[in-house]
Amino acid sequence: LRNTGRPLSRTLIVETVWSGNPLGMSRTMDTHVSRVRNKLGLTPGRGYRLSPVYGYGYRLDEIRATNDIGRKNKQSEDN
Repeated sequence: LRNTGRPLSRTLIVETVWSGNPLGMSRTMDTHVSRVRNKLGLTPGRGYRLSPVYGYGYRLDEIRATNDIGRKNKQSEDN
């Protein structure tokens, strides 16, 4: 979470998590990322998105729900 908004390379993730060689880890990492995404509920509806960065790795983004922004704008108009 401390790298929110920054793309992290697949190599860095493999070396950090598994302390190993990234060769042959492609599908293994994809499976683990999918499980982490599901277990932690990293979905736009819950304010986060864990997405792949093509040819590089993954990025975790914190996002705002559009309903929250709409509510804030309506409250400003009401005041």
